[in-house]
Amino acid sequence: MTPALQAAIGLEALAMFRRLGLRCAVTSSEVCAQLDVTRSYAYEQRVRLQAALEREVTARACEACRDKDHALRCHAITIAVLEYRATHPGAWVEGRRTVYSDGLRDLVVSLAEANADLEQGAFADACRLPLATLKPWRAQVRANANGTSTPPPVANVQAPADTGAAPTAIAPRTADSSTTSATAGFSLEMIRILGEYERWEGSLPAFVEYLRRHLDVHWGREHVTQLLHLAAARALLRRPPPAPSPRGGSFRPPPGVQWTSDGKQLKVIIDGRLVEVAWQPMVDVGSTATVGAAVRANEDTAGVVAAFEEGVATTGDAPRALLLDNKACNTNQALRDAVPDETLLIHATLGRPQNKAVVEGKFGLFTQELGPVVAVVDTSTTKRLALTVSEAVTRAYAAGCNHRPRRKDGKTPYELYRDRNRSPEVIAAVVNTLRAIKDRIDQRAAREAAGRDPRVLAAFEHACTRFGFQDEGDLRGCVRRLGIESIEEAIAIYAAKLRAGSLPVDANNLRYFVGIARSCQTDRELLCFEEELVAQIARRGELTQAYLERRAAAYAEFDPAARLNVIIDEILTAPPIAPVAHHFWRRCLSAVAETVPSERRGAVRRSICDRIRRRYTVTKQRRHALVDEVVRLLTPSPL
Repeated sequence: MTPALQAAIGLEALAMFRRLGLRCAVTSSEVCAQLDVTRSYAYEQRVRLQAALEREVTARACEACRDKDHALRCHAITIAVLEYRATHPGAWVEGRRTVYSDGLRDLVVSLAEANADLEQGAFADACRLPLATLKPWRAQVRANANGTSTPPPVANVQAPADTGAAPTAIAPRTADSSTTSATAGFSLEMIRILGEYERWEGSLPAFVEYLRRHLDVHWGREHVTQLLHLAAARALLRRPPPAPSPRGGSFRPPPGVQWTSDGKQLKVIIDGRLVEVAWQPMVDVGSTATVGAAVRANEDTAGVVAAFEEGVATTGDAPRALLLDNKACNTNQALRDAVPDETLLIHATLGRPQNKAVVEGKFGLFTQELGPVVAVVDTSTTKRLALTVSEAVTRAYAAGCNHRPRRKDGKTPYELYRDRNRSPEVIAAVVNTLRAIKDRIDQRAAREAAGRDPRVLAAFEHACTRFGFQDEGDLRGCVRRLGIESIEEAIAIYAAKLRAGSLPVDANNLRYFVGIARSCQTDRELLCFEEELVAQIARRGELTQAYLERRAAAYAEFDPAARLNVIIDEILTAPPIAPVAHHFWRRCLSAVAETVPSERRGAVRRSICDRIRRRYTVTKQRRHALVDEVVRLLTPSPL
């Protein structure tokens, strides 16, 4: 009898005891945990068991043939998977986290597509795979089929219904790299390792362990990596160094000075009915200890106050600062009245959840440990039961975190809070820093409010009223940064499309209108960018021209031959990326060459050309072109 069937029988027995009014010493969760079967799969098997028990004897006899065919197909699937594992080492590496190769995944998916009429649970049992592992694989294939990519070709595996044959199909392996290069200078043991790696489909640590256990080759990971790199079988992987943390980017006060709180929606299933409640913990920022908590039907001010008061009762004193988000339940006057005067109430920066990284991290760990559903209650009760179950779970989690040592220093949050520095000087310095942070946040919010154009909001409200838009998310915040011209242009474009009937399908919403407004704003920004760039280039040209004219005026006192030498030096030293300078000095060269007397032109030409030839730092092409220009300017025309 399989564990899944045993779990189904146990759940049916517990349900029968509850109907009879008998008390049971175990729960359905304990039965599933003991048999290592997920609750969803156990309840699925329970439904099948009930159907089988209620079915008549004659109906069961009629299904004998189908059961035989089902068994043969499952047997064929099992043989295909096991044969692939035997012929592909590393395709299935078990450990703390089982790793499957891409080839094995393709084989399983191909078998699933070929036997689509089989139930997922039965197919997973035939492949010896957990159902939770199989489902994401098939979901990924469906997503690829719906998109642009296509799944790889797979083989069809089916067993004949009249025989016990179990044909198998092995998916071909695609190798990214090969070791077919020359192995001259390698020992026999090295060549053996390279040959094994050609057939390997797992990770490198698993390959090193495979060599040690199965081949009695005791090579370390570093030596195996170097060997594979020398044989061009695997590239060396070097992790880049971590980016330096921004100096002054974050501030964590010592334990007991600042608390923070937030709400998280928890899901409880009662008799198949989903009920959501709000968990509002109170966390100390310095030690990450959960000092108080409250479970309410919804996130509200009363929950924050209850968690705060419990934290005060737990620790013995109130913090000097309390950090909350900008929800309505955290910004009303009732909360300000409940918080003591010595506690500085700080609201986080809008759009920056990392301000409350301590409590947000706890929520992430909570979801990783318990999942989205915190409890499944298999009885008919009121909503109060959901509150009590959630409170028990969250308190157990908080207590466990408070006494779990940290990797950083081996101390628990409880010990950090208990042994915190209570000196007034340290607390006063931290409070001053927090007050400065609060002032910066408030000043930023005030600047943003002062910079908003009321005409933009008025035009946006007019567009929403005229076109019947419904706000989706925080689109209003995006529109506030746009100009009034872009909003008006977007209204005109949308109205024209609406009147002409050229709006795309499903485009009659606020998000499409905001996209038009952003495009208009981008066009205006590009136009302004073009104008500014043209102005900067013109300004640079004027400055360059004035600079060159001043340098040319400094050479006006020289004789023509000396001026020509200086001009040639300027042309040769000017960088190729400065066309303005080249054009200016070449005009000067032509103008000065005309002032040289005809009887001296030959001597001046030879002197300048010799000067150009000796300038070896300049390319031959540039010297050749300059010599050609000088000769044409200083050689008298035969006409």
